[in-house]
Amino acid sequence: MAGVSRFYKKNIAEGKGILFFSILFAIIFRLLYFTNTEFSIKTPEYTGYLWSSISWIFSNQLFSFISSCVATAGIAIYAAHINTKHVLIRRKTLLLPSILVLAFSCHPSFMLMSAEYISTFIFLFVVSILFSSYNSPVKQTQSSKATFFLVLGSLFCPFLLVYTPLLWLCLGIMRCFNLKAFLASLSSIVVVYFPLFSIFLIKNDISGFTFPLIKFANIFLQNTIPLLEFSLMQWCIFIFCTILLNAAFIDNYLNRHKDKIKVRAYLNLLSLLAICAIFFYILAETGTTLNLYIAFVTGAMLLSHFYALAEQRATAVFFYISLILFSGICILPFLQV
Repeated sequence: MAGVSRFYKKNIAEGKGILFFSILFAIIFRLLYFTNTEFSIKTPEYTGYLWSSISWIFSNQLFSFISSCVATAGIAIYAAHINTKHVLIRRKTLLLPSILVLAFSCHPSFMLMSAEYISTFIFLFVVSILFSSYNSPVKQTQSSKATFFLVLGSLFCPFLLVYTPLLWLCLGIMRCFNLKAFLASLSSIVVVYFPLFSIFLIKNDISGFTFPLIKFANIFLQNTIPLLEFSLMQWCIFIFCTILLNAAFIDNYLNRHKDKIKVRAYLNLLSLLAICAIFFYILAETGTTLNLYIAFVTGAMLLSHFYALAEQRATAVFFYISLILFSGICILPFLQV
């Protein structure tokens, strides 16, 4: 790691120091957000079929808060498992779970358990399936499996259905898509939604089946574009995140020869998902944080790859600057109450 300080290598890129810092940081800010009565938690405008059935479990705010902490830990641990299993980053690092713990603890609206946490975890599982599908001889099996879990996640957050066409593009990037794979994907959608429709039909509650789908469809009929209503602070945060991701994209392009062809495909897949998630978040008033959460998990994978493999002092300095700015973002909600 020529040019990178020993401290950065030992505590950030390859050591446990960054994870300890992230956990401590998350505990402090999560407790501050949760105990501050000035913060109001924004509830989603619509929910999926399964979440509507289990949301009562999290009606107690303290239990919901603890559950969101557990969900954050689960997402971070599983993302680290994906990295280890598929060798996304060619060095041993704890940056990925550290970044995710920080990202899911940076705003009061993330403090309570929600359908988005469950859908995001399922989405991570879909990403793992996509990684495993690279150049697979059983394309239709991988396509069917990935689509099944993606659609299963939509039973918690209906907006996840929008990612189905993106799933097909991702399968193409993984060299695992053809006509049979496409048909298998469509059949998985039917496998999930047809029994669900049958249950509502038997209960003579068709409106109960169509309500989440109508709410989902109405998103595309709205004239509101969130990006145009951003405050100055939101613009600053958006620009900051854009710079971070662009730095990762540029680094992946310049140093792609150092990664295996399979890993390059992983990075291309993650880049596509991160860009689309951000576009969905800033251009569509979805009433859900799902797109933001997906941007978190895919962006964290890209950034951890970027920072863990740093070879220049400038990259380490950029990391420290990013961490300082991120801390400022976490403090912003206290200045706005």
